[in-house]
Parts: sequence; structure tokens; C-alpha cells
Amino acid sequence: MKILTNILAAVAVATVMAASCKKDSGPSAQEGKPDQSAEKYPVSFTVNGFGLDLKDMGVNKNGATISGLKDQIHYLYYGVYRETYDEDHFELVHSISQDSLDKNFGTIKDSLPGGNYFIGFIASKDPTYRPGFVSGRGTIYTHPSFSFTTDFGTDVFYKGIKNFAVTSPSTNVQNVTLSRGVSKLGFKFLDEIPYNASKLVIRLYSEQNGFDLFDGEENWLAYRDWERLVTINLKDADKGKKGAQFCIFIYGNSFYENLSFTLYDRDGHVIASKVVAQNSSYKTNTEYIYSGYLMPQNNAVFKVTVNDTWDSPVNIGF
Repeated sequence: MKILTNILAAVAVATVMAASCKKDSGPSAQEGKPDQSAEKYPVSFTVNGFGLDLKDMGVNKNGATISGLKDQIHYLYYGVYRETYDEDHFELVHSISQDSLDKNFGTIKDSLPGGNYFIGFIASKDPTYRPGFVSGRGTIYTHPSFSFTTDFGTDVFYKGIKNFAVTSPSTNVQNVTLSRGVSKLGFKFLDEIPYNASKLVIRLYSEQNGFDLFDGEENWLAYRDWERLVTINLKDADKGKKGAQFCIFIYGNSFYENLSFTLYDRDGHVIASKVVAQNSSYKTNTEYIYSGYLMPQNNAVFKVTVNDTWDSPVNIGF
């Protein structure tokens, strides 16, 4: 299957409002900010692709051609934001969210009073994410973001448009290209998982609290030392064979002080434990595959595969 550069699929979404959309209003206008009671002008956008270096996804695994947006994403979020009292503090004006069951999925139409806005898009096949705000970098501020709602994370695409000016009626459609906002971590065990193993716990130390839509990176909060524990309950099919694989998603352009895993038996006793990475950075749209031996081996090491295209791995030892 050939590789396409800077596009995942030629999928268009006219973001003009549909009757099936869910629209939520945010805070009321403040002095010096766009007056929500003033005359409103129509605005529209087109999500016309994904700005990634990815394996061609124009056909799926069984060879069937992808026919539209619903083959790419099942959930689409559109948020309108404005500054409150400076450029580092935002509030939500309103939002529109859709899922693939909506009759006019992918069609969003909006109208806004004249003024300057920030527009955010979030899209995914899985609903286990939420839009919100992040704050940090050693000082208190609020930026639009998305965060995971499960420990496993999910594949999320996003776009943040800064300084979107609405000054007069316009029929122009704004072209929007979404980018992946996550990284993917895979784990491949070269030896057999023992039959008495019950669960595998992956530990990510110094997890942050979201992905900044406008800065395009994991939000960093000074002095935050939270950890994320991902518990994988092992199935019988995972045990007694070589090559078992598991994966999770993390926020893109992130940094972790420590990445490790621990294998437990059904009584909670530790069978094996390993640190596989320390002080490591992870780029958006990159899959990192850690492979090695789970149980103690002579001179055993773990290796990491870096994969910018979600495919075609390049092995890097450490």
C-alpha cells in the first residue's frame, strides 16, 4: 500500500450548522469583547483532510474504498473561544458537537457577532476524550484543550485557529486541516507470558493534564508529578505464547520522567517489573514500539521502534 504525504484522506466536511447538532452556549459577553447580542455573521469551515505523513488510508483492510467522513471519524467537536483579560486566558463562547448517527454529520453552520475569536476542532473515532481547558507552565492560565477520559487514551485529531476575525457577512468557506494530537506506545514481549500472570500495569510518571489546541503540545504544569497507571487484565489467549502485544495512546509532544511496567499474579504478587524508558520525549503522530523480554534474561535489553507513519518501523536501541 503506497504512502501519501501530508494527507490521510480526501474527506471534506462543510462545517455549516445541522439541525441534528448539539449546541451549548458559554459565558455572556464581557466589556471589550464581542457582544453576543449584536448582529451575527455566518461563518463556515471545511475540514478537508488530515495533515499527516501516514500510510494511505483511502482503502481499508478488506480493500473497500473509504466513502466519506464517517469512515474516518465518528465524533466531531467545534468550539468557539475568546480572550477574557489577556492572551493567555480564554473562555468558551459556545460549542457544537456531533456523532456519526447525526443525519447531517460533519455539516456545521455557525454565526458570530463581529470580533476576534479562537476556533478549536477535535475529532476521533472513539468518544473517550473530552474538550476542556489546560493551565500551567508555572503560571495560571487557561487554554482550550482535550484530555482522555480513560487510562488507555484514544486516537485524536485536532486544529486550533488563532485570531479568527469576523468583520462582515461572508460566504467564504475556511479550509481546515486536522493533525494528530497524540502519540502511540506499543509493547511487544519476546518471551512467553507466564500462565499464572493476571494483569500487566504500565506506569507513566509525570503525566500532564491535557493537550493544548493552540500550542500543539502536551500542557506542562510546573511541579506536577502525577502518574498514569494503565491496567491490562490478561486473557488466557495472552499467556503461554511469545509475541504478546499491547498499546496505549498518550498526549503528543509529551515528556515522561519514567516509563515502566509490572506483571502481577492473581494474588497481587509481583512476577516481573522493568523500567523501559527514562526522561523520554514523544512526538505527535509517532508510534513507539517497545520490544524485549518480560522475564529476566542474560544480557537482555528492550528496544524501541520509532514509527512516524504508524507503520514501517525503524529500530533504535537504548
